[in-house]
Amino acid sequence: MSELIKLAVLIPLYFVVAPLIGMAIRSFRNIQKGVFFLLLFVTALSYRWISTSPGFPSEFYRGHTRGYECTLMDVFAIILIFSGRGTAKERGAWMPPGAWLWLLYCAASALSIVGSVDPNFTMMAIVKFTKLILVYIAAFHFFRKDDDIRFFLSSASVVLIFQSGVCLYSKYIEHVYQVKGWFEHQNAMVMYTYMLGLPLLAASMGEEKRMQTFLWVVGFIAGGVCVESSLSRGGMIFFALGVVLTVFLSLCDRLTLKRVLTVSTLGILGAIGILVASKTIIKRFNDPFNRASEETRVILNKCSRQMLADHPVVGTGWNTYGVMINPPYTYGNAFYDWDISRGFSINPKVKPNNPISESWYYLMLAETGFVGTAACFVFFLTTVFWNARAIFYHRKTFRGVMAIGLFAGLGMNYLQSNYERVLTQPKNMAAWMICLAIVARLEWWRRQERLGLKIKQQGAEEPLPTIQIKA
Repeated sequence: MSELIKLAVLIPLYFVVAPLIGMAIRSFRNIQKGVFFLLLFVTALSYRWISTSPGFPSEFYRGHTRGYECTLMDVFAIILIFSGRGTAKERGAWMPPGAWLWLLYCAASALSIVGSVDPNFTMMAIVKFTKLILVYIAAFHFFRKDDDIRFFLSSASVVLIFQSGVCLYSKYIEHVYQVKGWFEHQNAMVMYTYMLGLPLLAASMGEEKRMQTFLWVVGFIAGGVCVESSLSRGGMIFFALGVVLTVFLSLCDRLTLKRVLTVSTLGILGAIGILVASKTIIKRFNDPFNRASEETRVILNKCSRQMLADHPVVGTGWNTYGVMINPPYTYGNAFYDWDISRGFSINPKVKPNNPISESWYYLMLAETGFVGTAACFVFFLTTVFWNARAIFYHRKTFRGVMAIGLFAGLGMNYLQSNYERVLTQPKNMAAWMICLAIVARLEWWRRQERLGLKIKQQGAEEPLPTIQIKA
């Protein structure tokens, strides 16, 4: 498909078709739920099936944004935004809490275009990351009641059950050693899985309907199957840490018989699963290629620090790491030294194709400097604070246990992002924004309740009007 044909399809789809569909379903909540389910479901499908990329430079291009990426997630988000009619009290603000902070991060990172070695590559990242705000706004508007969050959990369960089927087929029919499902990499699948799975674990320990709880538990178990099938060392560790954190906070929140029984049952099932796969897991942790992988990460971080030292303010340019790490630039020379130290010879006739940083934070520092990275951490820390505060403010309620699961799932993603750049991949980014939209909704509910209480208290403090009776 030529670039002009792509644009001829995408422009009407984004600016005409999707808005019209959204306005047409304003009065049909069940159809809106269907659109939201599709928004979440397509994040588990192959990226090739749900996206197109006008301006894609080359199949050999190494970068985290490959062309002006347009996806079905964008389309479903636009539909939901235009279908979100309702009172401000029900819908909330058009710009959710935290939305402006995300746009601030995009604007701060966009400053890197000034010194970018390829402004076109940088513009691709600007469009991709800024466009993500559509999913954030759409999901926030969709979550109007607790039942909407319950619908998200049920949808996430269906998605993870479906994904586990794909993983089991890859593992036992296609005999794939490290299963990645329909994701770009096994680490992407793992981080996506426990970001959705840990809220299911927390919510299943709440006081909910039996069939609903059963679906959430099955969804969490299916997520565990995906994590185990991936054989991702970091993913399995962070998943286990997330489970421990979720269970600990849930039992601290409310020690009930149901929670103890749920934890005990899942613990037994998990132990059986680990026992069955123990040989494979041990083999994975003792894989001789692990050392080379770790050394590669160290070298890439060293290259990132060199780029940051030369471009400390706004970086080398968003989405240009894959260019700067290769000749004619010298930042990738550490790879040559490493190859020589291992006894390999360098063939000057072969064009090198060094990879980009595995760590999202080092990648961010190199490409957007201290300005872009600081703006991103403002967004991170603010939403993490809202999430933590929601655990205490909504304690002993469904909203509180939901906040616990989100805190564990998002927190583990942020920790593992120091080793994986997964949160630059569109499907993971969309799932991330949906989870953050719930955090924003919990924060908005807290503000509304506090505002209502303040108004009520002010009304009680006002003196009653006096009535004068003339004689």
